[in-house]
Amino acid sequence: MDKVPYADELIDLSRVLSIFRKNFLLFFFVACITFLISSAYILSVPREYQATSLLLPRETTTDKQSSSSFNSLSSLIPLAGAVGGTSLNQNATLAVEIIKSRPFFLKLIEVPKLKPLLVNTIEDNKRTFENLTIYSSYVDYRSRVLIEETESGFLKISYRYFTPEESTLILTEILTNVDSYVRNMKISEAEESINFLNKELTSTINLSLQRAIASLIQGHIQTKLYASLSTNFIFDIIDPPQSSPFPIYPKRKFFVIMSMLISLSLSILVVIIMDVYNKKILFSKESPFLSITDK
Repeated sequence: MDKVPYADELIDLSRVLSIFRKNFLLFFFVACITFLISSAYILSVPREYQATSLLLPRETTTDKQSSSSFNSLSSLIPLAGAVGGTSLNQNATLAVEIIKSRPFFLKLIEVPKLKPLLVNTIEDNKRTFENLTIYSSYVDYRSRVLIEETESGFLKISYRYFTPEESTLILTEILTNVDSYVRNMKISEAEESINFLNKELTSTINLSLQRAIASLIQGHIQTKLYASLSTNFIFDIIDPPQSSPFPIYPKRKFFVIMSMLISLSLSILVVIIMDVYNKKILFSKESPFLSITDK
């Protein structure tokens, strides 16, 4: 009989299937064990829910007037020492960076109801691991906060946590505290600038310079007044924090399907390796993976 071209490279599927029939128990055992381990891991991963809020950065007439007044008197920057009446868009940008900052995180964990949620406590030798615990908690906090700016100028801020209620609570406290944080910062800056400018006003005899300083003082007073009276200093909350009732992580259906595929692939690989190890599959004419046509 003539030898079929490339016969040595052909796989005899019937003999391959016979290997799996003979090693069915091994195949089934490996597949089940792998699937059970992967499923146990998937089920052990805690679910995470995402709370989201839609915000609009605030900008008022007061801030525009203060900013215009300051720009027209930019030559007096060395005297003022601080910028009065910066735009609220700048304040919104500042707030976004503050939310991501470590000092703001340290302020958040001072809130009694947030500390147990944000800090991974270490019971043994707390003094030794205190800094490490705060750092790891801060890194975890940063990974859970997501801030996006939409094309229309809105800000979408989200926070992921293990329950819908707690994710909503944390996001609400973040928005409340960052507003208070920036407000107090602006009030403090305005007060310092006013005190400094008042000293300059009393020490100068130039009438035009006195008018310019008075205009700057007026801008800082407007900023302080607005910050003190405003409920929402930085953002208008268009959509208050609300969590989805469905977890966003882990995608268990996807992971289950992947674990099934991995289990099947691993069991097939183990069966083949075991058969090779037992010298049932060798690279020879008697190999069940090769069609022997030249006997």
